[in-house]
Amino acid sequence: MVLDANFYFSTFLVVGALVLGIFYWGYARSKDQWETVSPLKQIKKPDRTLLFLLLGAFVIKLCFAALVMTPHFDYQYFFRWSNEVYEYGFDVYQKSSFLDYPPGYLYILYVIRWLAGLFQVDLTGPVYRMMMETPVILGELLGGWVLYKMAEKCRPGNRFWLYFAPTIYLFNPVCFLNVNFWGQVDALLASLMMLSFYLVGQNKWVAGALAFTGAILLKPQALMMTPVYLYFILDCGITSIRQRDFRPIGRAVLALGCAFGVFVLVCLPFSAGRGPLWMMDLYFNTMVSYSLASLGACNLFGLFDGSGTWVYSPFFFLTFSQWSSIFTVLCVLAAGVVYFVSKREHRLLLSALWLYTSLYTLTAFMHERYLFPTLIMVLSLFLMNKDRFYLRLYVGFSIVNYACTAMALSAYYAVGSFDHAAPMYVFSFIMVAAFVLFTRHVVLSSWREHKCPASPFPNGTQPLTQTDSSQN
Repeated sequence: MVLDANFYFSTFLVVGALVLGIFYWGYARSKDQWETVSPLKQIKKPDRTLLFLLLGAFVIKLCFAALVMTPHFDYQYFFRWSNEVYEYGFDVYQKSSFLDYPPGYLYILYVIRWLAGLFQVDLTGPVYRMMMETPVILGELLGGWVLYKMAEKCRPGNRFWLYFAPTIYLFNPVCFLNVNFWGQVDALLASLMMLSFYLVGQNKWVAGALAFTGAILLKPQALMMTPVYLYFILDCGITSIRQRDFRPIGRAVLALGCAFGVFVLVCLPFSAGRGPLWMMDLYFNTMVSYSLASLGACNLFGLFDGSGTWVYSPFFFLTFSQWSSIFTVLCVLAAGVVYFVSKREHRLLLSALWLYTSLYTLTAFMHERYLFPTLIMVLSLFLMNKDRFYLRLYVGFSIVNYACTAMALSAYYAVGSFDHAAPMYVFSFIMVAAFVLFTRHVVLSSWREHKCPASPFPNGTQPLTQTDSSQN
């Protein structure tokens, strides 16, 4: 029986709504009981429960990938690149007909292909698909672990959020659709980005910089967070001068140096016969490789028929590209305002989330999957400041992200054309409205918080002491 794309899309939406409904039911039934637990009554071995949760998620997702996921166009790229990097080695960029991923993921693909050859795995069978999915699933589990650590730090003694936060992330329908059904690597990118924010918040700047470097080496979308870290370094320098303690500047320089060194070491083997700026060209060409105002993304341009439209087409007296450039500059500047006005305990993550969301909502070249990293960021922000607005925002972003992914998959897997105009308008409007409400909430909360006492150093960090000097 041939199923059309509208049936696929409707099925995706119904299943996703049921799962989100189950999560809400569990939250409503249990939150009062668990959130009032005294720290004295918390379980003695929470890591065993976490291990069971992560192991269960790993098995379920791996089986789901093996039994449900079917090879698609993006998987075919990963499959081809694994063979090419295994055959050509460090010359893969010169000999491949199309390769737009940075070198970081190529090392992972090489190891997978090498293991497949070592154990003589059928490259067209489900075992190899499981091998291809394993690094991304591990990336999902890393995100669950980070959420666990965030809850452990920000909500001590609260068993409910200690395990419920990783659960609603790992079993979010978006994760299954994006990662385990489609086979994308966005979950690994999101986890590395969130790990970087977590480590910086723990005063482990070198480790945080290395995690962020790993995200950049995985996918160019991580570069959207760069302005926030530049604001962090600038604020660190300003506050250090005011306090006449220059050790934080030294730590920042050390972190930048280590990150740059790792980046060069990873990219250098692929640089033979190429110019010194070839990585910059790769990142730029990847970001603008699809000259469309929106590639299935539910955002402002998607709301005005920009999905699939040439980026240089007219749009309100200018072109989509010109509006995108204007919005990019304004978003970066506004993120700086958010950072320097917001409360210091969570302002790094808050400004990063706002910047990433604003760029997705207001600029061109966005794909349907680019909203995915905001899920773990907004859930972490909720754990940090206990503001239920961010829990509602998590649900809203999940719905929009799920709908965008479902539309893309429905159009691909089903026979015949898929009329996505109506759902594109609806979910683009929801995304723009959510962004407006998010911006309004940030402005109001930041205005109230900037008068509160704050640490003199960024993100609550303190000057180095004798015991702190060994952390990095």
